[in-house]
Amino acid sequence: MMDATRKESGLRDRHPVTLKPGRRETPVRSDSQGLSGGKKRKRWVVALSVAWMKATSSNLLPRAGARFVFAVLVSAAFFVLIPRGGKSDPSQKVRIFPRVIYIRRNGAFAIPTFDEQRHALEKGISGRRNRRRHREKSEKHEPIHDNEDRCQPTHDWQTTSFPTCNNVHEVDGLMGGVLINNGHFRDVWSFNEFNGRDQAVLKGIRFEYRFTRSDIEKERKDGVAMERLSSSRHIPDIYGYCFGTGIFELSTGGDLMSHVWDESWCKRTTQRDRLTIAVQVAAALADVHAFDIAHTDIAAKQYVLIDGIYKLQDFNRCKLLEWDRQNNETCTFNVGKNPGVVRWKEILASVPFSFCFH
Repeated sequence: MMDATRKESGLRDRHPVTLKPGRRETPVRSDSQGLSGGKKRKRWVVALSVAWMKATSSNLLPRAGARFVFAVLVSAAFFVLIPRGGKSDPSQKVRIFPRVIYIRRNGAFAIPTFDEQRHALEKGISGRRNRRRHREKSEKHEPIHDNEDRCQPTHDWQTTSFPTCNNVHEVDGLMGGVLINNGHFRDVWSFNEFNGRDQAVLKGIRFEYRFTRSDIEKERKDGVAMERLSSSRHIPDIYGYCFGTGIFELSTGGDLMSHVWDESWCKRTTQRDRLTIAVQVAAALADVHAFDIAHTDIAAKQYVLIDGIYKLQDFNRCKLLEWDRQNNETCTFNVGKNPGVVRWKEILASVPFSFCFH
């Protein structure tokens, strides 16, 4: 038996329609020639609403029976029949993709589901460009060397992590969580009390982002870097880490960038104070380099004031340096271009970096 398959438009392309032998296929009307799926669904909703009002107002059916009939009709409306030249095959039903609405302070929007994004990638709906951009960005983050086997992690801990998921899962809204800030990738929540401490902050992934393998690696590096640097007084303490969530020391004094742009702060800051701040900034970076870590995202906003000390945070873009065992030197690497107002010329020119800390 010969089966003829025709692809439909939109997100139903992967559901073929099999025609019976001897049956002629009728061309499908486009949206300009007929009603689109959205308009048809709207008319279905209007018709069901009218039927519901008539059934309840005229007492044609008992109220419980009317509700049951209406529930059945609404459940059937959630399925869409694949159009086939004006006819439909009841066996070919496609579930409408669910929607997840994310509400924010400045509005709300729908988050695409995994199935929607997968279909978009398969059919090239804005997916080809996204795949190309993701590939180029990944290549720029790769180490630059002739032989990849030569460059190995400098320390064993660079390829591991030390999660404390039980501590993270104990955090709930009863601790007085308040959304106080957010970065490009994570939201920041403060808590009144955590494990006997006065206050702490929880950083979690923002809902509008897909959590990819690259994102998992970023948060792993952030957690392991801050764990290794916990002995430094110039790095905030970390209290817990699990997957994309971390619990850290709370800063109540703001960040260095907000202070620099504050005219009143600049007027009351003496030259001695500014020199002290410069020493704290340099000392934090020196401690990071001592552990064979390159921050790669240095900016004034990354230094937060805690107990009178500006401490360096946010290590999800850091580079854990590798060692060239053949040439006995640190392997070079590139820092990929990314949005930001503080970017030095070496990054923009894609110049490979080399650090010698030994």
